[in-house]
Amino acid sequence: MENQSPENNREGTGNPDFPQDAHSPIPPADNPAFNPPAQNPDIAYQQPPQYTTDQQQQFQPQYVQQGTAPVVNPFAQIDAKIKSQRSSFFLVIILSSINVVSVLFSLDFEFYFSLTFATIASAIGRALSEEVNSTAIKYAGVMIAVVAICVFVLLYVLSQKRKGAALAAAILFGFDCLLYLLFFFVFVEMDFSVILGAAFHGWALYSFIMLYVLMNRREKLQMQLDMQYQNQYPQF
Repeated sequence: MENQSPENNREGTGNPDFPQDAHSPIPPADNPAFNPPAQNPDIAYQQPPQYTTDQQQQFQPQYVQQGTAPVVNPFAQIDAKIKSQRSSFFLVIILSSINVVSVLFSLDFEFYFSLTFATIASAIGRALSEEVNSTAIKYAGVMIAVVAICVFVLLYVLSQKRKGAALAAAILFGFDCLLYLLFFFVFVEMDFSVILGAAFHGWALYSFIMLYVLMNRREKLQMQLDMQYQNQYPQF
């Protein structure tokens, strides 16, 4: 039989430090260590420091696996250069299209930094249409220019993955530069705009050539990495 002394059975003792249910005791009311700071005037309650997002990122621990080096993309730098050269490719297409629209609607502006063949085809079509008073000739010249631009659009799309398309675009634009030199330096009066257009064509041709060179360099780097991987992890 259990001892029913007041020390073992705390129910009905009248002690305020203990509840009526002995199996779920609460901390003594006079002990400040068990009271929340908001209810105890003797303990000053301080709000935790508030950090900004940058400070939280600064204090956030960095977990690095021991014995491993950080992963570096070997294609990051060369891919950035390829993207830059492709932007010049895209600019040539856009400005060439604007020139065709200018000829189609008889506007008085054109960009020399464009496809010379498309500009000449549309300009000749407009001149002949005004001479014989036939809009069909003007539209025919515009259609020829549009076909030339579409060829470069196709090469631009293919050059995203295939270096052969970049090489074809460089060769075609090289012939376009020769056409510019023959046409503008022979049949057009020499001025600053013609020289500036020649400089722009030279820069664009350099961009086309560099696009092919960089894509070829990237392909060789990919082959080297594949060979290193095969040597390190041979297939059995």
